[in-house]
Amino acid sequence: MRNNFFLVSILMVLVSFTQVKAQMPILEATTGDYAHSLRTVSIVRNNDDLLPLKYLEKTKIAFWPMADGAPMGETLAKYTTIQYVDAESISKADFNVLIVLAEKVNNNDFQELKPFFARKDIKTILFIPEKELPNAPNDFDAVVTAMFMTPLTQSIAAQEIFGGIISHRNADVYKKDRGHHTPFRLGYAPPEVVGMNRQILEDSIRAIVNYGIEQGAFPGAQVLVAKNGKIIYHEAFGSPTYAKLRPLSTDDIYDMASITKVTTALPALMILNGEGKFNLDEPLKKLWPKFKRSNKANLTWRSVLAHNARLQPWIAYWKNTLRKKPKRNGWRYKARTFKPKPSKRYSVKITDSLWLRKNYRKKIFRAIKKTPLNKEPGYKYSGLAFYIFPTIVEKQTGDEFEHFLKSKIYQPLGANTLTFNPLRFYPKDRIIPTELDTFFRMQQIQGTVHDEGAIMMGGVNGNAGLFGTANDMAKLWQMYLNKGAYGGQQFIKPEVIDEFTKCQYCEEGNHRGLGFDKPLVEYNPDKASYAKEASPGTFGHAGYTGTLIWADPENQLLVIFLSNRVYQTRKNRLLYTLNLRPRLHHAIYSAIE
Repeated sequence: MRNNFFLVSILMVLVSFTQVKAQMPILEATTGDYAHSLRTVSIVRNNDDLLPLKYLEKTKIAFWPMADGAPMGETLAKYTTIQYVDAESISKADFNVLIVLAEKVNNNDFQELKPFFARKDIKTILFIPEKELPNAPNDFDAVVTAMFMTPLTQSIAAQEIFGGIISHRNADVYKKDRGHHTPFRLGYAPPEVVGMNRQILEDSIRAIVNYGIEQGAFPGAQVLVAKNGKIIYHEAFGSPTYAKLRPLSTDDIYDMASITKVTTALPALMILNGEGKFNLDEPLKKLWPKFKRSNKANLTWRSVLAHNARLQPWIAYWKNTLRKKPKRNGWRYKARTFKPKPSKRYSVKITDSLWLRKNYRKKIFRAIKKTPLNKEPGYKYSGLAFYIFPTIVEKQTGDEFEHFLKSKIYQPLGANTLTFNPLRFYPKDRIIPTELDTFFRMQQIQGTVHDEGAIMMGGVNGNAGLFGTANDMAKLWQMYLNKGAYGGQQFIKPEVIDEFTKCQYCEEGNHRGLGFDKPLVEYNPDKASYAKEASPGTFGHAGYTGTLIWADPENQLLVIFLSNRVYQTRKNRLLYTLNLRPRLHHAIYSAIE
């Protein structure tokens, strides 16, 4: 079976493939072109250590390309949200950082900027060819130059502004040594720059993913690879659906499913743990008094997070809302549970014509409390506790769960697409569809969380419900790889990262960390979703919708795989039976030289 797979993989490389999204010039560049362009870009002014830009949660960026600045704009947008302005719109725009690109400079170019130069609350950055530097006004707070204005130098300049690249010419601009494996922010570079074989990497990934598409494991997928703090590969393959109405884009937004556990509740708990507000070895009843008179009262948070607390895997909450026999009019649900129209009391949206009672979450909490414990001790994956973690975070921080995540983690990272209920912010066709629900919501799921329990919690949940792009997810996981640091901020204490990412009950045969998945105690190719080459320190998580992330600290390797394998049915298990994800992971390790 495996030999046949690799024969097919080789053939797939030789035929036309479904890859569709052209990448940034910097990922396609040769090593020589990249190295040469990197040497030509320089920061020549940096008043008050403005660069690299910090505190993105407080930064509103406007970009004014006075020439063709598409490569620079695309790269700037990789780091955070930007808005384009010009001479007509700049006076109406809301920003506190202005980045200007110009190929030629004369006295009339910056007339519209004079009012902004005088304002202390606005910082200005100029990118120009080096030969134009004598003509540039002294009013800009920071100036970046390049010997030549090319797509590559534009992209590199954007990375310099955010600290994704710290070139040799600019070493004295940055006062602190960031270290080889602790980049200020993620950069973008060709694979060879970090010692990876481009041909092996590209051909292997293309063959494996396209084989999955051809076999019907998923309609489309994307793969992101980062090494040593550089994103060196990010490609999208196939389409959002089998109808192939449009090609998949690397900017598409996915339902992360259970990856939500380690990207919402877990980072919040890690922050609280570092602040002494979440003790791993305290009993559940201390922070969750509702469990005082239950079989869960004396379980520890450590055992719960390591899936070693004998908790049941899950509860089909939606089934408790159904009548034994539907009414004559076809209404399937129990009285005082749902209404076909929203009201103050029925405000939790399930679908446009199905609204849940707003206090139904109390029934969910009671159901969790009443569940029996597994008879046998040891590892058993469970999502039950992740339903209560958001409330614990809110009580310990005094802040609403989603607001805490965005204001304290996602926005400072520049990971602005990471969100619950993405239809509030993004068009539906940018969000990848998941299952055709034929048992609860009775509709195609797109833009709302696939998990039934999470939608009954309003879509904001620690178990499932987070959406986002691969690029933004990479920022969060690079922060984990950086021992909790990113963009000049320490989000989580290094010792906390170490504790949560290490195996907790290995001596009992449980391979899990705290929340995070880990390599098995003994590698088993039939059970593993990762490559055998992954170091023992590797940590990650998978998602039911067809998502997977693995981070390897020893190799400084981050791999993100996103698909919608549940489209249109969760019965499709080809992603697992074809062993596509561990083979993909192995191929990426094989490209390391």
